[in-house]
Amino acid sequence: MRDWLKAFRPATFRGVPFFVDYEDAEGGRRVAVSPIAYSDLHVTEDMGGDVRRFSLSAYVAGDLADAAARAFTAALNAPGAATLVLPMGGPVLVRVPRWSLSRERGRAGYVGFDIEFIAAGLPSLPFAAVPGALAIASLIAAGIDMIAAATAFRMRDVAPGQAAPSALAVTSAASRIT
Repeated sequence: MRDWLKAFRPATFRGVPFFVDYEDAEGGRRVAVSPIAYSDLHVTEDMGGDVRRFSLSAYVAGDLADAAARAFTAALNAPGAATLVLPMGGPVLVRVPRWSLSRERGRAGYVGFDIEFIAAGLPSLPFAAVPGALAIASLIAAGIDMIAAATAFRMRDVAPGQAAPSALAVTSAASRIT
């Protein structure tokens, strides 16, 4: 028979140890559902995995629970993704969107935490770091100039045989796109 207490790993986040009362994990697939008009049928499309979420009821306890709670709080508040190790799961790279702390007078030496973790996912990049982003931004700006010039163009403002200044602006803006 398996000794479950020996099977559990020590729980840590950013290397700070804590204990776990219970853990919940949540996941799934993002599925788009499109009803078919005038029918009892629908179409489903798999849009990829949903964000994995982990909820914990955790605690620190002992004579140094106040210091342990400060260290754990600092780890939870630190920016960026970090490694979470849970008793029954392997290490996971996560972020902490929210957490709460609770203390009770009748439970001296015990500090409880309710924590929500989400899988870290891909890192975000600043817009300028995306390949071609600046070129795309300049094309968008040129397109906006061209649209503005085209909306200002009115044929009745042009004398026969002359080019309208706004038409010249449209062609000038269009030439910058290529």
